[in-house]
Amino acid sequence: MVVPAGQVASQSRREVEAVSPLVTYRNAFDAAQQRARKLGVEVAPVQFSEHSYLADLDRLSGAGHVLAKYLRDNGLDVKDLAAQCWRANMEVKSLLEQHFGTPLTLTFGAIETSLGTIRFQMSEKELHSLVKNGLDLRAPVVNLHAWLTFPSMEILDITYLTSYGVVNDLPHLLGLVVSGQHGDLNPKNYIYHPLVVGEDFVRKAGLNRVGITFG
Repeated sequence: MVVPAGQVASQSRREVEAVSPLVTYRNAFDAAQQRARKLGVEVAPVQFSEHSYLADLDRLSGAGHVLAKYLRDNGLDVKDLAAQCWRANMEVKSLLEQHFGTPLTLTFGAIETSLGTIRFQMSEKELHSLVKNGLDLRAPVVNLHAWLTFPSMEILDITYLTSYGVVNDLPHLLGLVVSGQHGDLNPKNYIYHPLVVGEDFVRKAGLNRVGITFG
């Protein structure tokens, strides 16, 4: 479901491209940190770095082996990542931090997959209500996507393409990731809009009260 765009994701693509894509993402990430703190969510400080972690193709390929081991050790299939964005990222986060040798930030927000098509978007009011009142267990739906952000503001999204592939019966997408920096993402036309950050958001929003299981 796509709801009306909020403050961050309502920027037009022309506005996004008016400045450096990296600066655009960092500004949005900074705003997401501030928004999280305003909502009462604990946020770990981020030491920004100019080092590119994902430019090393061997290291990026090695991350695939880390994910494969995570699936194997937990008796999961790659299809089990579908619709499990926050849970999968939380569970694999520490493994990827060890692999890349840097802390990563669990990031929630929207994805602009093509001009005017914004998926997984919540307004400021909806986020405030979610944290204040917790997830409505009668209809436990949170219209946010989750991915991991590096100190370099690079992005690693391990679930979106797999979820899209499962929903649309496109098996060639299973196991593929979105990675890189804005302006140099693969797929290149995607734009990520951080809205709130931190693992504490999962607890404050009550996401961990939902009996979601893989498979």
